Amino acid sequence: MIRFPKTEVIEARARALQVPLPVIVRDLARIVEILNLREQGFFDKDTVLAGGMAMRTYGSQRLTIYDADLSTRAVTAPSQIEGLLTYTSPDIEIRPAPLLPTSDQGNVWKSDPVEFEPLWLTVPIEENERRFKVDLASYGRLEDGKERPLTDPYELGLWSGHAPSVMMMRLEEIAAEKTLGWCAHRLYKHLADLAFIGERLHDRIDHQLLRKLTADKLEIMRELQPNIYQDLRSLADVIAALESPGPITPAQQRGIRFLRNPYTPEQVIRIVRERYVPLLKP
Repeated sequence: MIRFPKTEVIEARARALQVPLPVIVRDLARIVEILNLREQGFFDKDTVLAGGMAMRTYGSQRLTIYDADLSTRAVTAPSQIEGLLTYTSPDIEIRPAPLLPTSDQGNVWKSDPVEFEPLWLTVPIEENERRFKVDLASYGRLEDGKERPLTDPYELGLWSGHAPSVMMMRLEEIAAEKTLGWCAHRLYKHLADLAFIGERLHDRIDHQLLRKLTADKLEIMRELQPNIYQDLRSLADVIAALESPGPITPAQQRGIRFLRNPYTPEQVIRIVRERYVPLLKP
């Protein structure tokens, strides 16, 4: 799986990065879970790692503290996935809660909490800090996944050689989902991720594909969640929502942390307007 770092090494990195030790330990548990799924053949072109953990492989410095997002267009029994999430070794034990639907259509499933016991760790952490969540979305996947190496975000020497690779959601599809995530739900983490894409990954985006995926996913979401998406009728409405995001409130910012080089809300808004929105325009 990974080379589990000694407790004192984690403590030193936690102090240097000003990140709580339990956040790092939880992140290591999620990485182990992802590699556990990989070893069992869970990932392929149809079933991928998505969200913030996938964004990290492109250099994102936003901390993804609790979730592990998976996306599939394959039909898989939830009970089978629950079994795959279970993992036991001399270093760590992972025990998932039952995978339950979180939408009326049954197209999003959640295991929360996934509890873990960090047996290698020599200091105790609270029970509520030994948990994370796995989300599995089974709708709206439009592009094949692409294999990318995982990252060692805290520089803890997790790999003995090359970093292991996992099938990830394509960058343009991640961006399309985060675009709609902001426009429909006003989750600041999505806007911050779009600023990162606009500033750092501008030249790696296929503009035409991004436009198409955003428009196609909008139609899917308008059908699945008509009440939430009633004011987003077209790509033009999406662009308008990005160009005029309104003030970012303290409540929206709460819980968003960056490992390095944090964006201010003012920077996020400016970068999205100047660098990301043009990617959605003809």
